[in-house]
Amino acid sequence: MSASRASLLFLASLLGFMAFSFACLNLYPIRLSIELAATPGNMAQVFRSPSGNWNEQNSQQKQIALAVEELDFQIPIGQVGTGVRFDPGTFGGEYRILAVRWQRGTMTRQLKPEMIGNLREGVQQLVVDGAAVKLYSPDSDAQVFLPAPGEPWRLLALWPIGVVAAVFLYLLRRAWRNSISPTAVASAYVGLVASVYVLVAFTYMSNLPLLDDWRYIVPGPLLLVGNEYGWMTLITNDTYFLTGQLLDFVALKLTNVNFLSVRWMGIGILLIYLVAMRRTLLAAGGTTLGAAVGIALIAGVLGTNGYWGATSLAYHQFIPLTVTAMLLAYVGGRGDREIGLGGSLLVIVPLCAAAGLAYISGGLMIACVGAGLLLAQADRWQRLRDSQVRTAWLITLLGAAFLLLQIWLVSTQQGSLVKHNHAVGSVYPNDPRFYYFVTALFGRAAGYTGTNIVIDSALMLLALFPAMLLAAERLWFGLIRGQSAERPLLTALPLCAAAAALTYAAAVAFGRAGFHDVIYPQPSITGAAKVRFHFCTIAALLPLMWLGWVELVRRSTRRGQRLVATAAATAVALLLILPKTLSSWRVADELETVREQLTEGAYCAAAAMDAPSRPAVICTGLSGIAADLRPHLDVMKGLDSHVHRTIRSHALPPAPAPAATTP
Repeated sequence: MSASRASLLFLASLLGFMAFSFACLNLYPIRLSIELAATPGNMAQVFRSPSGNWNEQNSQQKQIALAVEELDFQIPIGQVGTGVRFDPGTFGGEYRILAVRWQRGTMTRQLKPEMIGNLREGVQQLVVDGAAVKLYSPDSDAQVFLPAPGEPWRLLALWPIGVVAAVFLYLLRRAWRNSISPTAVASAYVGLVASVYVLVAFTYMSNLPLLDDWRYIVPGPLLLVGNEYGWMTLITNDTYFLTGQLLDFVALKLTNVNFLSVRWMGIGILLIYLVAMRRTLLAAGGTTLGAAVGIALIAGVLGTNGYWGATSLAYHQFIPLTVTAMLLAYVGGRGDREIGLGGSLLVIVPLCAAAGLAYISGGLMIACVGAGLLLAQADRWQRLRDSQVRTAWLITLLGAAFLLLQIWLVSTQQGSLVKHNHAVGSVYPNDPRFYYFVTALFGRAAGYTGTNIVIDSALMLLALFPAMLLAAERLWFGLIRGQSAERPLLTALPLCAAAAALTYAAAVAFGRAGFHDVIYPQPSITGAAKVRFHFCTIAALLPLMWLGWVELVRRSTRRGQRLVATAAATAVALLLILPKTLSSWRVADELETVREQLTEGAYCAAAAMDAPSRPAVICTGLSGIAADLRPHLDVMKGLDSHVHRTIRSHALPPAPAPAATTP
């Protein structure tokens, strides 16, 4: 699949538009965040109008359910004007505006308390109280004015979008002159999308633990940052995740329990994957248009609800993928005509161990890699004197051994993964929920967030079809007729990826589809499968599955066959690269929700942790479930950790007086 100037221009235009769109979706909106202490049950409202003509049509409402909340509003660009009117509630009484932030892209402007204006002078009282503002309204019509940053600030905040646009204008110029390779264009696309993703993640990062992070600071021998090491045998969520625990142990120890270090660890794991996968694709496909499409597909892991989303940071589940990408980059280091497996065991064995001990899917991934490498060499699979075959067998057996170890550890500590005595009943392939889950994961990996099972099934078939043909070809011509593959690496990679993706999706369906009763309709089960982070694993393997189409085109020697294969591969490339719904790209919206949760959870914990009666600290914004966090916070207080300091910084004076009147 060589690139003409026309195809190069089309690729640069398409990827440039996609990178620009991704940057605009996440960095262009103007956001307003207000931290408010008020009586629960209130309804806060923001009015926007450039002329100051406030009306209900141009307003947004937020229900106040907690004593202290962070309210996030997205303000339409043309309606910002010089500022907005904010009505903190519909009850009379006292309100405290604790913080007001305007945000666009990576830039934040925090309003000073004295900048908040009183829109009802003589009727309501507005008093600056340290870093906060107290507002007392005798009736249900409390109003304040929140000035917005000026135009220079709003324009300057768009600098990342300007950088993305400038880079791709330059690449278009190079493409017009035909002086750049397709893989360089695709690499620039992935680099820019990843840079925007990291900027967005950095903007919303927090040093507080969220959801599963709290298991690290539970009192007792399992305390990750203590002086005991029982955590090294900790099994939770159906897996043994030693590799990630060791990384987090180092990060949290060095930073005195600052979970910001864990977030940065996750960013590092992600970036290593991007680099290793790009190298693998270049080794297999060279600088061709086909390899460029594969590189562009790497950006699929950067969607919402995946690597980083409402479930916090899912990098532990991603470690096996990063390690697999590193292993394949090492294996493919000699180019596409040879599988360079005669390398050092000092590299291969530690990589297999790191993946196998990172997550229950790690052993599965490694075993599938080994099986794919063996199948690509089916003509000589039994020649153990051949170093390439011998190493492929070693990878397969190591993967199988680590998978069995994971299953044994989980079964002995949490219950059998096969019998119905675990967290949820297992779901087998004869249950329609199994198929709904598997197809949903493939559809979501390709960027489709809808619930049409026909579309999901079609996307799954398009991803797996080349590997199915290549597997059949290797079994017949390789195993039975003894013929070698002309391009073994280009044959092996789609086989490895398809086997790993399909078995992983099946394992997720087996263990997680049972959370949804069989009486639920198909769209409900499909939608539930797509909001889970598991699709990210398949999205990470999709670039390698795409190489199967590249190999099919390469093997089409007759003119008619080649035209048909090229047309089919082009259509598949567009279907896989283009997002089917923009919601799959709105990373900033999702991470803003996470920040809102953490802020509200911090205020909740600060209000309870120093109460004389020492009540239970139940803050679902931090833990996700109704669990008492007091023992955890007592440990953090004893260590004088960043977690403790951050929560203490959210402590407030006595709460506002009860509402004076009601609407």
